[in-house]
This record gives sequence, structure tokens and C-alpha cells, in this order.
Amino acid sequence: MLPASKKSTQASRLAQLRKMNNLTTRAVASYIGRAASQITRYESVATADIRDVVDKLAKLYKVTPDFILYGEDGPPPAVVEMRRQVAQLGVAPTAPAVKLQAGDIEVVFARRVPVAARATFAESLSEGLDGLDDFEEVPIQNPTPEMRRPGLLEIVVNGDSMDPTLRSGWCVAAYRIETSDFKYISSGIYAVVFGKYFVIKRIKNNDLLRDGTLTLHSDSDNGGTLVVPGEELRGIWRVVKVTDGPLN
Repeated sequence: MLPASKKSTQASRLAQLRKMNNLTTRAVASYIGRAASQITRYESVATADIRDVVDKLAKLYKVTPDFILYGEDGPPPAVVEMRRQVAQLGVAPTAPAVKLQAGDIEVVFARRVPVAARATFAESLSEGLDGLDDFEEVPIQNPTPEMRRPGLLEIVVNGDSMDPTLRSGWCVAAYRIETSDFKYISSGIYAVVFGKYFVIKRIKNNDLLRDGTLTLHSDSDNGGTLVVPGEELRGIWRVVKVTDGPLN
């Protein structure tokens, strides 16, 4: 067990555990399937989202997930109560956004896309929009008002064309835009399915009403733009919160 520390954080515990096990960041990254830079981030950002890898890290370091997340004192009462309420549901909630209240912590459930949405146009989804039917439902704490809408997704960014706004490996929460509202979309960052592609891009100007097209932009200078005909648009979700990193 780690030396007692009143200032212990999730990041410091991860760093100490790795050093106690004589492992390099590269070795840990290889074990959990992430980049070494992501391990460095986990060990430097006190509130980094490690939900999808905490079980692997706990197994590697031979500790419990709760120890990594909360230290020797365990989860706070609000989290214990939240888990109790989730357990009472019996199964994962089927509604796109189910709200629970545990003390001061509000929780909604988002459907995590089972493949990473790339921030480039190189990755295609062979199943198209139908490939998004198999969702894992994950809890997200302290949602924004927009995140209480139906159709909430949590999407994993994979690619660097949205750097520095969105980094590869971050998770973003996004709510669904109705097809009838595509032509009224305002500027912002969106996850877009068109044809067989699934991307995260920035929309600056919406020309669907003018000439029937929507232009998708990269934040990276090397990312470029793409003009998408309106008839190819199959699904659009507005990104409203980064659940693992700051949204610039």
C-alpha cells in the first residue's frame, strides 16, 4: 500500500503505484492499450477520466479500482449512494438520458459509441449509422443542461485534426440533433455521420438552406475542410462537454 498522504490524489496514486511496480509509462501504456503520453496525463491531471481503464490499472497494480479513484478512505458517501441507486435499477437504463441525484452529484447516462469517432476523414464505419445501435451506457456526473436531452452520446476522439481543442483519447458528450433541424445548426463542434464516415469537426457556417451543403472544418492547420452534400448527412450530435479534458 502507498505511504499515507492527506494530499493524495488520483494522479499521485497512479504515479506512485507505477513507480512501486518498477514500470515505465510505455509499459503501462502497452498493457492498457493507450499511448505513453496518456499515462503521463493520468499521472499529472488530478481529475483525468480513467473510467474505461481503471479496472486494467487496478489489475496491473494489484489494488482495487476504488483505491485508485478515491484512496484509502474509499468513495465518498454521495458516490456510494449513487451506486446504490444504480444497482436498484437492476439493469442499465435504456433511456438515452436517465437522471439520478445522489447528494450534490447529478448523474445522466450516455450511450458510448463502441468505436472511436475519428477527428479525420480516414476512418470509415462499414455499417454506417446502423453500426451505432450497440451502445454501452455509462454514467456522467454533473451534466450541463443540454446533456439532459434525449440522444446523449459519449464519443471517444481518435485523431489529431481537432488539436488543440480536442485531443486524441479524450471523451466528449454530445446530444443528437433532429434531422429536421440540420439546416438550423449554429457554429460549434459536432460529431457527424455522413455516407460511411463518422468524424468530429467544427461547423462555422451552415449553408444547407443556401446551397444544400455543410462544410466541416478542422481546428488543426493540417486537418483541412470538407464540403458535405446535405443528402449524405445521416446523423449529427452537438459536442457540449469534454468528459476527459478542457473544452477550449
